Amino acid sequence: TSFLRARWGLIKVRDESDRHHALDAVVIAACSHGMVKRMSDYSRRRELRQVAEGFVDVETGEIANTVMYDKLKEHFPDPWPHFRDEVQVRLKIDDPKLLREELARFGSYAPEVIAQIKGVFVSRAPQRRSGGAAHKETVYGQSERLKKEGGVTEKAALLSITVKDLARAIDPHRNEKLYLAIRARLDAFNGKADKAFAIDNPLRKPDKSGEPTGPVVRTITLVIDKLSGLPVRHGIAKNDTMLRVDVFTKAGKFHLVPVYVHHRATGLPNRAIIQGRDEDEWMLIDESFAWCFSLYPNDLVRVVQKGKEAIIGYFSGCDRATGAIGLWAQDRNVSSGKDGLHRPSVKTALQVEKFHVDVLGNIFPAQPEPRRGLA
Repeated sequence: TSFLRARWGLIKVRDESDRHHALDAVVIAACSHGMVKRMSDYSRRRELRQVAEGFVDVETGEIANTVMYDKLKEHFPDPWPHFRDEVQVRLKIDDPKLLREELARFGSYAPEVIAQIKGVFVSRAPQRRSGGAAHKETVYGQSERLKKEGGVTEKAALLSITVKDLARAIDPHRNEKLYLAIRARLDAFNGKADKAFAIDNPLRKPDKSGEPTGPVVRTITLVIDKLSGLPVRHGIAKNDTMLRVDVFTKAGKFHLVPVYVHHRATGLPNRAIIQGRDEDEWMLIDESFAWCFSLYPNDLVRVVQKGKEAIIGYFSGCDRATGAIGLWAQDRNVSSGKDGLHRPSVKTALQVEKFHVDVLGNIFPAQPEPRRGLA
């Protein structure tokens, strides 16, 4: 495929989007058994390397060695007239009207065929898994005092802390000399912890008189005010694998109920996200809420918000803090949204719809479904 792409002047850019898979599919479909035999002969005579090393500029597609190009054109002809231009148009234009206008200029297809042509839509398989890790590996400590306050503690390496982190240090009155020494060291190195506590310049715990004669300090304990998760070994661990998000509606608003692996042991959850609230303060789902559907990773979703253009994309997850969902552009084009993701809030959306996509990219409304368990 690499050789034929170069011969036909097609440039593959993996980082732009997932459409490069379609480019490879087109090249494979246009490659005949005779071409495979000729490529094998070229490879045996080591001419393929000569071809790959410079008859075409891989960045621009321009022909650099016209003699070699003419030779290859005889043995590896274009599949049909305007092949390269048509592939480029089909991969880069989504607007159906513009796409059909551009294709009509080539004169390769009858008008009735062009009328049925549509743009590339990447098909993805939904991930309807039921397994995974119940919680993250890190277990945050929680004393009886912190448990009442809802807080936990975490170990932080000195090499990664900042001056602001010292405000979250546990029991500052008991370790006052240590924290003063850490602050002084950070100030001396302009707040750069990796230099302040380098291996060749370790910090030792001060004794009662303030002299650094104690053991080398590599970590300190910091307090986290709030942390939702699972109780593990007298502490708390963050939830890990989110299996899906169940969507309900009430009074014209949509509500999201995240479903995690650990719910296999406790039963389906019945609390919906409330922005800015902890999990134990989320909204209770009762009989007054109407069931909509479940969203699994790679389910296609369309969200319509008031005064905004509809967003359609593949579901990637939801933000427990804000109630927004993540939607990948269908081809994961990096120019679509921040980091390639749209993050619409669905609570006040006018519409939230789920679709199915077949292997050819045809889109169909999802059929009504019951709320499934986790068995």
